[in-house]
Amino acid sequence: MSLFDKFIDENTMDLEALFNAFDKDGSGDLSHDEMKYGLKEAGIMLTSKQLDVLLDELDADKSGTIEFSELLDGVNARKEIKMKASNSDKKFDFNFKTSSYPPLHKLKLS
Repeated sequence: MSLFDKFIDENTMDLEALFNAFDKDGSGDLSHDEMKYGLKEAGIMLTSKQLDVLLDELDADKSGTIEFSELLDGVNARKEIKMKASNSDKKFDFNFKTSSYPPLHKLKLS
């Protein structure tokens, strides 16, 4: 879902306007079809399986539709996961290029 994540990162300030644009029937929630066509209009092409996974992740109450609060919670949760992963990577980032030790392939083992 990195394409979706990138799109959301670039459009977070307009998330409510984006949701409303996707909500063609004005019902206050997004159906599977509204989400599919909205993402397509935004240039995000997902397979049916990817879309199903995305909808399942976002549809917290399992109603079959996405309310704005669920979209917002889902976006925030994905950002939090990415931030934790980023922080975790930094903890264990062994940058061998700047290390004072030579690369393993240059070591002469006797």
